[in-house]
Amino acid sequence: WLVSLHQRFYESSRFQAVRRILDHRPPKEYLRLVELVKTGQWSTEVEELYEYLNFLELVASLWTLKQVKKVEVQVLFDYYLRDIEKHEFLRGRLLSDGFEKLDEMLKAFYSTGASAA
Repeated sequence: WLVSLHQRFYESSRFQAVRRILDHRPPKEYLRLVELVKTGQWSTEVEELYEYLNFLELVASLWTLKQVKKVEVQVLFDYYLRDIEKHEFLRGRLLSDGFEKLDEMLKAFYSTGASAA
């Protein structure tokens, strides 16, 4: 699992644009993405964001099913999972947009007092 997850996330260009926007927050692109998500408008950028979140939802589902361990998820994706926590426009939409497992995993990993599941 781990090599495949790594390859799909890091070695493919599939998520590069979204990772760059979320990580570096270039003003024009970031503000556009935030506005599109908040207003529920669909665009290529929003589609790429949701593909990114769907991938992380898959990782969260694998963690929930005990197919991957917390430490394995954190070794591979900790930076990007923590990055989601920094984006209020994303964090507030996870549940309403169907990313329940990702929301659950973020709470379990990064909420104060969370156990080492």
